[in-house]
Amino acid sequence: MKYPLLKGRDKHFYPKSGKKCSLCGESFRKDGIVYLAGGAVADCLLVDDKHMDAFFKIHYHTAAVDCSGNACVEVIQHLQGGQFELLFCSTPCLRKFLMEMVNKLEAAITKAAKG
Repeated sequence: MKYPLLKGRDKHFYPKSGKKCSLCGESFRKDGIVYLAGGAVADCLLVDDKHMDAFFKIHYHTAAVDCSGNACVEVIQHLQGGQFELLFCSTPCLRKFLMEMVNKLEAAITKAAKG
């Protein structure tokens, strides 16, 4: 998977086709779907969702005062509308996705450490 999965004016769900699991390629079952949802919430009631950007990141932060060695995987980047859904055909595919994110973060940590 290439990150970020969603950004800007993309539709608020992934995969964009909404028909097949992006990890295993299986069609979504008619009896249910697994998804990870997230978004942004405004503190002010006057702000509508057109003015909110959703984000989803996982980070590693070193103890270094200058923040050297930090790493980040941006899964969702400035997605207009303030919310998103990542669709999966099953809990094993959701688990695989989450592990992939962690593996990418570990690779970024290793890269940052090598400088």
